[in-house]
Amino acid sequence: VASCVGVVPWLAWNAGYDGIIYQIVAVAIGSGFGWVISRCTVDLVPPTWGFGTSFPLGSALLALVGFIAAAAWVNLLAGELVALLGLLGAIFGIDSDIMGLTVLAWGNSVGDLSANIAMAKRGLGNMAMTACFAGPIFNMMVGLGIGFTLRLMDLKAGRVPGVPPCASPCSTDVVLSPSIAVGLAFMAFNCAAAIFIGNFVFGGDLPKNFGLASLMLYGVYLLVEVVLKFILK
Repeated sequence: VASCVGVVPWLAWNAGYDGIIYQIVAVAIGSGFGWVISRCTVDLVPPTWGFGTSFPLGSALLALVGFIAAAAWVNLLAGELVALLGLLGAIFGIDSDIMGLTVLAWGNSVGDLSANIAMAKRGLGNMAMTACFAGPIFNMMVGLGIGFTLRLMDLKAGRVPGVPPCASPCSTDVVLSPSIAVGLAFMAFNCAAAIFIGNFVFGGDLPKNFGLASLMLYGVYLLVEVVLKFILK
């Protein structure tokens, strides 16, 4: 119920509607939604509303609400984390890109790492391998899609400090930096190696040494990125 009440104000706030009137309306809508859920569900029992179908739409609806609420929290915490990393980089004299390559990247991947290792130990190697690629694909496509959409909405509404409102259709500059190009090259090489070695060399299996080689390749990638940062300064 709390998620149902809070998800509407969260969505309004993340979309830029953070005025007091917008928030009052959003809280009223969320409260009405939460009241309906509290009256029509039972504690610890998933709703079985099918709305004339055999699919449990009620459970799917609440799962979607929980997902949206979690995404809003992640959006808030990610913004604060980026600001904190910028502060730490300024205090210790560390480049923000280096912080993003190391601390932010590792912290962002710890959850996926633990889940994939747990699945692999249970013999679900294909599931773990699929998740390794599905997670970044989701982050890039959905994350960048939502991020660019919100950015363009802010630009059009004039909510970006120091930037005048843009005429429709809005656009924003995207630059392929050397750092991103290097990361793309290493990722493409590792994916191509996994496909070639797994399918054509070992007949559908990846040996343990491939995992060690991937770790070494990641170490080389970090080294190249750090050296590149110092060269380009």
